[in-house]
Amino acid sequence: MIIFPPEITSLLATLSKIPFENLSKAVSVHMMKEAEESLMMNPEELLAKHQKEGTGGTCFSLTWFLLNNLQRKGYTLYPVLCDRSYGVNTHCCAVLIYNGLKYLLDPGYLAFRPILLDPNSTTTAHTVYNTIIVEPVSSGKYVLSTIYDNETKKRFTIKEQPVTDSEYFKAWQATFLMESLTYPVVTLLSGDAHLYFQKEYLYVRRKNSRERIHIPKSKQPESFEKLFGISSSVTKRALEAFGK
Repeated sequence: MIIFPPEITSLLATLSKIPFENLSKAVSVHMMKEAEESLMMNPEELLAKHQKEGTGGTCFSLTWFLLNNLQRKGYTLYPVLCDRSYGVNTHCCAVLIYNGLKYLLDPGYLAFRPILLDPNSTTTAHTVYNTIIVEPVSSGKYVLSTIYDNETKKRFTIKEQPVTDSEYFKAWQATFLMESLTYPVVTLLSGDAHLYFQKEYLYVRRKNSRERIHIPKSKQPESFEKLFGISSSVTKRALEAFGK
């Protein structure tokens, strides 16, 4: 078993406490993208805003924060883009080169430990509630799937080729036009559970159980503050932005 330096493991542990959410992004769109573009120029704002308002980010802002932090500390890693079923370059990850091997870092998909990218075999990683499988499918490409409750689902295809900052920013900016920015999406690992909220439903998944809870719009500000730590004022502004 590979032991990674504390600088890497502690940063991933910090990210595991930060929610994946599109609320702050919706607010940013309403502000003509000023807040999100500020994160592109100053990734450290993500942590500062989390400490102030409990916000997090989407895969692009979380990965950009991770990349900049570890690169600044002397580690070799680069951004890659991923294709989902509904569009190319709609997800992103980082690839870390450590001791001559490549590892996937994917805070946007709640993977908070490095996952080996082996061009010759499948890699399996276990989380508190599911199993992540990374399988090579062709030169420089891998498919990431998950297993939960005996059901396997393909999530996205990883393109291992590094992209430039401008290519990364272009893909990031394109996500502002996605349909998912018309309703709230928030997710977080909490203890032994995966909390996932979409539209008006909270899904709570554990290894041996699952639950669906309806949370109407009027209850979302206080519920998000309790469940995810996101300030109710942020949720209220986001719900206004979603409605426009």
